[in-house]
Amino acid sequence: MRRGSQWNDKDIEELLQKLPDVKDKRSSQEIYQNIELRINKKRRSNWVPLFATVAALFVLTVLASSFMLNSENSTSEMSLDKNATESDKAKSSPDNDNSSTQDHGIAVSENANEKQAEGEGNSTEKTEAVTLSAGAVLASDLQNQSVITIGVPDTQVNYVIPVSYVTEGGGNETAVELTKTMSLLEEDSLGLADYFPLDANITAENQQTINVDLPENSSFLLEDEIFFKVIQETFKYQEVDRVTFSTNGEKGAEFSNMGFHEEVKINRENNRAYFIYQLNGSREMLVPSNTEFTTIKEALAEMKNISGEKDSSILPSIPQDLELKSIEEQAKKLIVKLSGDTKIEDNEAYLNALEAILFTAKDFGFDSVKFENATIDAIGPYNLQNDLAVPIAPNRMN
Repeated sequence: MRRGSQWNDKDIEELLQKLPDVKDKRSSQEIYQNIELRINKKRRSNWVPLFATVAALFVLTVLASSFMLNSENSTSEMSLDKNATESDKAKSSPDNDNSSTQDHGIAVSENANEKQAEGEGNSTEKTEAVTLSAGAVLASDLQNQSVITIGVPDTQVNYVIPVSYVTEGGGNETAVELTKTMSLLEEDSLGLADYFPLDANITAENQQTINVDLPENSSFLLEDEIFFKVIQETFKYQEVDRVTFSTNGEKGAEFSNMGFHEEVKINRENNRAYFIYQLNGSREMLVPSNTEFTTIKEALAEMKNISGEKDSSILPSIPQDLELKSIEEQAKKLIVKLSGDTKIEDNEAYLNALEAILFTAKDFGFDSVKFENATIDAIGPYNLQNDLAVPIAPNRMN
């Protein structure tokens, strides 16, 4: 045989031709699958060491974390023991005890002062939030405005309750504003009779005179007594001195009980008392009595006892514990001296009592009322240290 260095290309080619033929009966697809399986197996075998390495690192991490937690717990326990020891030492030292107590006392005092300040602030806010508003229309409410008052019968048609609205119109527009307000009035919500709007035409002859024109078959010609009360209570709080009547444009009206009337004068001083009207939990409102009194002292006494009133919706306007020691008249001013034992409160009941007294004084012709010996300075917007001007109209509606 020749040495490897003596082989040339021709010799190698001849030698290869003498080799036997190699035959493989497998298909090309089968050969490919075998090769792919060997490659995947090799890849899987390469992942085994890597997986083992990752698993080992995970175990080491868990062991290390456990060791660190145990170490921290031990350190915390040692720290707690040390703090407890130092605390015991501090308790045994008088100086440290006083210092700690003083520091704690200062902190508590500061917190208490802050809470007290907050409480006072909240108390002020609550006081402002519950300040009572006047139930009546006051002179200060009528800046470039006017008042429209409507007398509305109660459900039993025994009393007429005045309800008042502050409007932009006035003077010659009173009739227009009155008609508009009557059409919007919701009597049911106030516990009153469904009486408005009137089946009549209301016009202004001038600023002091209003004409009411009735149809020939008007029910007001038959139910004339309550109708005349409504007319009086509607116009007495406004600048109207008289109301004229007409029937279908013809002057005058024939009433079944009151007879033929061309006009009626509006009376502003009727010497009446004022009670509280309330029906089935509706709003409390002031209502004038049907009875006239000789003196205002008699009227005020009736407002406390209501001995002559049999209607369950009529309530006393002056509380039983409000003692009026004396009543004095000085020209157009009424002086009401309260008993020294009377404790007045700034609440709804005493506000109603105050306004009832003011309107009773107005009905008797007084311009102001002075309350003496009051135990508080004010009730709602009324300053009891001053002379109180009588209000414009009762039962203001929003």
